[in-house]
Amino acid sequence: MHVKYGRKKTPVTILAASIGLALQLAALSASAQAQQAPATEGEPSGEELDAIKVTGFRASLIRALDEKRDSAEQIDAIVAEDIGKFPDQNLAESLQRIPGVSIDRDAGEGRSITVRGLGPDFTRVRLNGMEALSTTGGTDSSGGANRGRGFDFNVFASELFSNLTVRKTQSAEIDEGSLGATVDLRAGRPFDYREFTATVSGQMSYNDLSGDWDPRFAGLISNVWADGRIGAALSVAYSERGLLEEGFSAVRWEPSTASGGFCSPVGVTPASTAPGSSAANCATGIARPANTASNVSAYNTAMAPGVFHPRLPRYGRLRHEQERTGVTGSLQFKLTDDTTLSVDALYSKLEATRQEDFLETISFSRTAAQGGKPQTEVVSAEVDGRGNLVYGVFNNVDVRSESRFDELETTFMQLGFDLQTRLSDRVTMNAQAGRSKSEFRNPIQTTVTLDIQNVDGYSWDFRGNDRTPAITYPFDVNSPTAWQWISSPAANSTGSEIRVRPLGADNEFQNAKVNLIFDINETFSLKTGLVWKEYDFETFEFRRANETRVPGLPAGVSIADITRTFSGFGSGLGQPRGNASGWLIPDLNAIARLFNIYCNCDPTPGTSGDGDDFRLGSITVGNARGNNFAVTETDQGGYLQLDFDTDFLDRRLRGNVGVRYASTEVAATGYLATGGGSQV
Repeated sequence: MHVKYGRKKTPVTILAASIGLALQLAALSASAQAQQAPATEGEPSGEELDAIKVTGFRASLIRALDEKRDSAEQIDAIVAEDIGKFPDQNLAESLQRIPGVSIDRDAGEGRSITVRGLGPDFTRVRLNGMEALSTTGGTDSSGGANRGRGFDFNVFASELFSNLTVRKTQSAEIDEGSLGATVDLRAGRPFDYREFTATVSGQMSYNDLSGDWDPRFAGLISNVWADGRIGAALSVAYSERGLLEEGFSAVRWEPSTASGGFCSPVGVTPASTAPGSSAANCATGIARPANTASNVSAYNTAMAPGVFHPRLPRYGRLRHEQERTGVTGSLQFKLTDDTTLSVDALYSKLEATRQEDFLETISFSRTAAQGGKPQTEVVSAEVDGRGNLVYGVFNNVDVRSESRFDELETTFMQLGFDLQTRLSDRVTMNAQAGRSKSEFRNPIQTTVTLDIQNVDGYSWDFRGNDRTPAITYPFDVNSPTAWQWISSPAANSTGSEIRVRPLGADNEFQNAKVNLIFDINETFSLKTGLVWKEYDFETFEFRRANETRVPGLPAGVSIADITRTFSGFGSGLGQPRGNASGWLIPDLNAIARLFNIYCNCDPTPGTSGDGDDFRLGSITVGNARGNNFAVTETDQGGYLQLDFDTDFLDRRLRGNVGVRYASTEVAATGYLATGGGSQV
């Protein structure tokens, strides 16, 4: 139930506003005449103008305000001219201008929205009146592939839409399914313009960090014929974008006691025992630190209760290349004076590639079985007043150079029909039907690592800057002779990795609904309607059975043959002097050619897990099995709602009261983690 109580607009206030506007126009006309030079006697006077037309987007602001004022629910709206003036990359960045809406970014661009603290899964989105869902992929830190019900707005350019409405409260006539908000997106229609309209916009920007020129174009053409009874509109938006990100990441902070704790000095009670550990060894072949005052002090400082350290300290560079194309089309037919049929089509395609390169330390996030923290010795440590291990020197540390490459593509399509008709003087009907589909593909998601294990003298130092620490590596990170390609790791250790993980997700909505409005009198109107929806979702992922095993380098092939160096890192980062400005990274193309990693085969059949097997599995591979599932959801519902608009104590009182019924049936298919992936 919603009620709004406010000041009534009387004829007097309307008349006063009209007189004021007329006076302003008269003053403007007089000023223009005064500035015009008088004609010389005998000369013809200057050409008189029939009218002066001033254009702007003030009218759209008034329309948005009127929508908010006239709605009994709490809504916010942005109309076409507003979006046209915004320098926004996509819909998410347009929506964040609405109070209560914040966004999550991926690759520097808005991706999903949060409304009043409730995340993307709690927000429903309707395109041209029908529920829809678009999904894409992202970095692991930004959620990776979207397999949920949250809408990824970066699939769409904001220029494609003429009206954005965020409904923050519910009423009986609004479809169920949202705790955060219902977002309505509507594309332009020809009857919105009523005459021939054509607009073109262009923009070019330059990113001095990535060195890319980013073009962006949009256009709209619309016209009506047959005395305004037939109309067609077409809009197109295209953009390219190149982004380069550099920075430090802790990949979360975790307690020093996690993953088994650090290796304790001789004679100090260990936080935990690792395989192969003894009174003299942290692990097989790794001696405990001597029982000296400095070693014991450093260990106790690092292992004190409430001390946290970076889980995966790393510097990294991300290069993102993106191309987005969007098209909307609309046909409208005024079948009779009281009946209008609209046919709307929407197409959008987002294509991107992403290259990620990291120089990282993996020991601090790993257990003893992985050769992790229980094998690592604390040489020196300093903790700040908040319990952060801001400075440390460590021995027996595993360092990694990691490169990942993704190809991502999302294709979205929608076709809808909208019929509006007046059945009598008091009864109107609106019927809608349509289908939308979002298809996300990540055909290449490949990660390869170089490693070096058990190095001494590694350190980090946050004391000068808590965002960009000084990190010291006790070897030349640019030298091919320093790095290792570890195909046969020692016991309780891990080697280099080749991860090949193609994946995808499909979402489809089918919608049908009909609404009737009966105007009882000037005060009351009765609304009723029925709705049917079917939602289908399916996701898949493939992986190698053993990603932590890699083939050995063939004879005559060295680290230098499968690597490359990039430089110039941190030029705009302001990182401490002495930090690495470049390092050796795996050459993904060279490695793919050398080992034929995309063959989906075992090039050299042998013992299972020998590193040569690049066959991919989905249900049969335990690590991939959980990302292979499907859902079908069928919804049926109806509502009855009474709206009222009356005067109460010389004020306007508006609101509604209603009831809604909904029935939802869900069928889900997945696979058990045990029994080789039994379907359930």
